[in-house]
Amino acid sequence: MRRLMKIVYFELKQRTNRAFLVVVIFVLALYSALTMMIPQIPPTLVVASLTPVIIILIIASALSSTLALFVRSAVDYVFTTPINPMDYYIATLIANGLPYALLIIVLGGALLIKLGLHSILNVINAASIIIFLVVITANLSVLSRRVQVPAFIALILIFVLGYVNPALSPLYGLISPDPVYTAYSLSLLAVSLLTVPRRYIRELGTNAYGLLITSPLAIRHGSVDVVISELPRTPWGIIWFTSTRSLMLRLNTPQGAMTVVRRTNVLVILMPLSVFTAVAYTVASMLITGVMNQTALSIISFFMISFYALIFSSQSIANERLWLNLSIEPTRYFRYRMGARVLMTTLAFAPWIVAYVVQGVLRFEPAIYLAPSLLSGALTIPVISWLAAAYLGIPQVREVGVAERQLVYTHRALVLVFMFIAGSYLYALPYYIALASVFVKSVWITLMSDAFSVIMVALSALFLHYVLSPRGGAVWLWLVNRLSENGYV
Repeated sequence: MRRLMKIVYFELKQRTNRAFLVVVIFVLALYSALTMMIPQIPPTLVVASLTPVIIILIIASALSSTLALFVRSAVDYVFTTPINPMDYYIATLIANGLPYALLIIVLGGALLIKLGLHSILNVINAASIIIFLVVITANLSVLSRRVQVPAFIALILIFVLGYVNPALSPLYGLISPDPVYTAYSLSLLAVSLLTVPRRYIRELGTNAYGLLITSPLAIRHGSVDVVISELPRTPWGIIWFTSTRSLMLRLNTPQGAMTVVRRTNVLVILMPLSVFTAVAYTVASMLITGVMNQTALSIISFFMISFYALIFSSQSIANERLWLNLSIEPTRYFRYRMGARVLMTTLAFAPWIVAYVVQGVLRFEPAIYLAPSLLSGALTIPVISWLAAAYLGIPQVREVGVAERQLVYTHRALVLVFMFIAGSYLYALPYYIALASVFVKSVWITLMSDAFSVIMVALSALFLHYVLSPRGGAVWLWLVNRLSENGYV
């Protein structure tokens, strides 16, 4: 146990610093204190307040790299020592479980104390849910994407059911001492423990790099020129090709000298997914009644899209290779890369823009103002996400598809969280103004919403024009210097 706790302490030191933990605990404690000051709290507020935060944490886990638990430093210094790989896995689970534990204990605990619920079953349910979330997200992270995607969707749906009826959510067991919910949470815990990939983890101790290397779709032995000859010949063509298709080259791998090529057209996967979810959203918006339900549906979907786009877009910077990509003039490369990313994001957002327009015209008028907000996001998120990722210090992913080190959470992470929250509200400002027109009919409110929508799209377009023009060279020079400081090569 002592050895295990030393690994946990090592992992926590790798991931966070003391100032970050102090600030997070202070903010959560302040939230709890403010919660205790509320005169009356409905019991379902526990489910309503915890559900979106837990869903965001699950999505963040889903969008992380396939083997986020295993970084290069762990492979080099942990799995080459007598340390039991299973001990290390358990230690990383404890370290990764800190966010879930803090959220449920501090946020949920304050509400439970306020409600006066002190049953031992509530404590058992809380502990079971924390361990379940920590273990199941870690287990899924080492599976293939074909299994990951439906599994993560099913995991999210378990908690989304709380929006349909709070009693259907496992979080309802925090406020209900009914043994049925205890059995529910314990069964979820059992599923997570039974699905721990024990054999896979044991094999990491003897064949770490052989397991961590992603299985390629095609293997070609011989000269790398066979691959290069298939690429477009213009700088823009190459950058568009590598932006829409993942391209991986490996030479002198443990399997011998070879070139591994993996091409996956991102748009072929992303566009059908976007269309399907947008259509499902449109159908849901047609069926749901009531202003509050329409408001919750529209604004939650907007926040989720923004969060998904920001996380997914920011993580792509980890695969950049400065020595190769900057062989042309740096600012020119980043202008082309950002132009391709903006175009891809706009195409992915297009079905949702149409969905908000349809909802606004046929069902809930304020929703139409989320369309220009989403368009503004498409024009700015691809650029802002890379700048934010460089500021945060996302580690580079190199030869074997494994990050070089752990991502360290410092005050920079808190700054970015605040900026994301503030930015999301700013993007949705025309929508919030239009909400007032539901209760107060006024032409001036509608004009204000229209004006803010036009201004926001115009400012976003001007921002994009600036960073893609030669005048924006200073932005990309800062990005190159920051990536170099983060250890990118």
